[in-house]
Amino acid sequence: FFRLEKAKYYIVNNQLEQASMVIKGMDLENEPSLKLMDIVIDLKLQRISAITELKSIYLQYSKDEIGPEESNIFIYKIALINYFEGKTEALKVLNKAKDNNEIKGLIDFIELNIKNKTKKDVLYTLFNIN
Repeated sequence: FFRLEKAKYYIVNNQLEQASMVIKGMDLENEPSLKLMDIVIDLKLQRISAITELKSIYLQYSKDEIGPEESNIFIYKIALINYFEGKTEALKVLNKAKDNNEIKGLIDFIELNIKNKTKKDVLYTLFNIN
């Protein structure tokens, strides 16, 4: 828990190299959101491996049936669909989940971002990366 808060602190203060080092020191295999956060930081830092790793996560999420009941992972999946397949496809998948009142706020948030930001900025916004 302390390491995650430390990484978030570094992210908020735009110290992405330090945040990346903290996250890489954690067990990422059992934490898909941390793994994605690490990859998105790498993307922001323009590390060569970032696109390949992002594609790997996207392919994993694509083959898994992830629905709105898994709210964070579902939102990450939508952001990855936006990145690799485009806004139209991401919004189409998102519209199917609009009836889920439990995550309405998250759905509205990601929809607004997809409509108004670049595909990279949508991913950065999920993790408060500037």
